[in-house]
Amino acid sequence: MTDPQPCRVIGVLDDGAASLSPTALALLRRADVVVGGGRTLALLEDDIAPHAQRRDLTGQLSAVPGWIAAAREAGQTSVVLATGDPLCHGIASYLASRLCIEAVEVLPNLSTVQLACARVIELCRRLYSGAVKVVVIGVVRLLLALRTEVEGLRYLYCSVLKFRGDAR
Repeated sequence: MTDPQPCRVIGVLDDGAASLSPTALALLRRADVVVGGGRTLALLEDDIAPHAQRRDLTGQLSAVPGWIAAAREAGQTSVVLATGDPLCHGIASYLASRLCIEAVEVLPNLSTVQLACARVIELCRRLYSGAVKVVVIGVVRLLLALRTEVEGLRYLYCSVLKFRGDAR
């Protein structure tokens, strides 16, 4: 059974609102209560409704389920801002275990682990691509040098044949 007024846990990246889906952004803009770390709240300040109550969870994690429960009892919509994927060692599972799984809806974003892996892979791709380019350039230079040598040898060979009278 789905909860008619779930707490939305929204994953946010360092680029703030640009990292949010249209659905997540709309939910944030309509929320009555917005909970997040001080840095995340500041990052999205322009996208939080003026009437919304802002709750900084820094150092107060154990109070968050009570804030959400109170908002739900008052018929208020609530959003919890989390960095990255809230289910990847994040706040979503903590809230689900203290409220109930149906009371939490997660709108994940990329996790820090995913971003780190993507950056490492991109770096490796660039390094590999660069190494391949160096090898290809080296092979091309070698072939051009060999061609020059072959052309030189062919010229020399033809000259020798002409000198001996063996040329056709």
